[in-house]
Amino acid sequence: MSDWKQIHTNGATTTFARYYQQDDGAYRFQKLAADHTAEPSGFAEIYGDEILPTLAEAIARLDEAVQSGQ
Repeated sequence: MSDWKQIHTNGATTTFARYYQQDDGAYRFQKLAADHTAEPSGFAEIYGDEILPTLAEAIARLDEAVQSGQ
């Protein structure tokens, strides 16, 4: 499993991405948005869920997200 990598922040929200291998051998790529402005202590939500067949594709997708900030 990769660690969460920060891909974007605008001061109010921060976006992270990661991938991990599922039990079926495929790789799941996810993005997580953390909102720092919501009361009382913000929230985090996983979105952008994608299934990728190979490790190389999962790494490339994470690299793309980090480089583009999306």
